[in-house]
Amino acid sequence: MQKRVITGLLASAYVITMILLGKTALVINVVLLLLVGTYEILQSLSAGGFRPVKWVYYPYVLLLVPAYLWGGDRGLLLMLMIGAMTAMAAAAIKHEPDPREMLAALLPAFYPALPIMALCLLATSELAHWRLFVWMAFAVSVGSDGFALFFGRAFGKHKLIPKVSPNKTVEGAAGGLVGGVFAALVMYGFSVCMGDNLPIWLFLGLGLAGSVVTQVGDIVASYIKRICGVKDFGKIFPGHGGLLDRMDGIMYNSVALCIFVLLVTA
Repeated sequence: MQKRVITGLLASAYVITMILLGKTALVINVVLLLLVGTYEILQSLSAGGFRPVKWVYYPYVLLLVPAYLWGGDRGLLLMLMIGAMTAMAAAAIKHEPDPREMLAALLPAFYPALPIMALCLLATSELAHWRLFVWMAFAVSVGSDGFALFFGRAFGKHKLIPKVSPNKTVEGAAGGLVGGVFAALVMYGFSVCMGDNLPIWLFLGLGLAGSVVTQVGDIVASYIKRICGVKDFGKIFPGHGGLLDRMDGIMYNSVALCIFVLLVTA
């Protein structure tokens, strides 16, 4: 537990520093997240007996950010299509006909690449409050995870989805909702101190929705790990597992916030 806490504090300090440094630092870190996350999903698939053509994915994820920065939404969509089609073609050329291999080839083209790019869209948003939404992506997810862990250990009796994640409980999920809203209210307090005039209902709504999608992201990650037969995606964070083990909920929350921002700016 001590190792887990220390790792969490160091990771939090790093994230806070990157957000304070601004958009360039965040975009550079998005590229690093894409590379590490892609490596972890490919290694997990290999551990599960799948055979993705690994070399296809690294040039693809390296081009995602430049494609978006130069071509906007259209550039990103084009690169996503190119990546998916190339991955499928590589699987068809290398393997005997096998639907499992074709589906496994598609997964790294979208996960974690697509939700991580949602974080990039938030970081490069032209909204005056862009930094606040990046804060929310991390804070709500971390608050939800923390409260879910505490409530689950203290009060957990009813299993949520035992076939996918046997340790998750209904009580823990309820605690996660409380934690997400609490973190959002903390962010509202910071927003008020900074002189923003955003309404409290906005934070409450984003906190509640963010907690829900955070827990869904966690369940999806658990499902993938079950398929691959691995406990963690990696070992980069002592006591926490891999990057994707820590980013699963944050990635889904980033997608939800990105959708909100796109709707607001439409």
